[in-house]
Amino acid sequence: MEGTSERIEGRRAGRRGLARRIALTMLVLAALGPLAVQNAVAALGASDEGGFASGTVDLRSDAGGALFRMPDAAPGEADTSTVTIQYLGSIPAGVRLYARTSGTGLAQFLTVTVTRGTGEGSSFIPDSIDYVGAGPGVLYRGTLADFPTRWATGLVDPGTWRQHETHAYRFTVRLADEPAAQGLVAGASFRWEARAS
Repeated sequence: MEGTSERIEGRRAGRRGLARRIALTMLVLAALGPLAVQNAVAALGASDEGGFASGTVDLRSDAGGALFRMPDAAPGEADTSTVTIQYLGSIPAGVRLYARTSGTGLAQFLTVTVTRGTGEGSSFIPDSIDYVGAGPGVLYRGTLADFPTRWATGLVDPGTWRQHETHAYRFTVRLADEPAAQGLVAGASFRWEARAS
């Protein structure tokens, strides 16, 4: 009986050690992963006359720092954060979302869900449309490792954006309950890019 008790306590200690190492990794993710919004100014779009009409394409964010801070994250835990993006450009534009990632492998153990809607925090309301078959407002559900990394493959935001249009995006990041995540790090900078449509 005494040997069994020691083995159980040893397993618990191992789990606590894993949780501590992953918490440190999540701090690295927060430190390396502030929200970045790419602004494109003075974009050109086709006019009705067959020439070009000048105008601006301008996205703004309300984010003031990292999207996530998970100092005590344990395997299986998740964190959620919301950011609001506003379009201030003078011509209609298409918007896509992608990420620049870095690190040594933790991205494959982080599940990211991006949901578009309105409001923030507990007042966030997802769009009613099931965009990708993963629930109302969901634009992406998958690993950070599989998240698109450039405009060409980016998540296409629904519709054409017009001046003063605003949308909120809820990000949920869940850490897999996986011992192989121990000691790994990852970073991500999420980017919205607008181009004249």
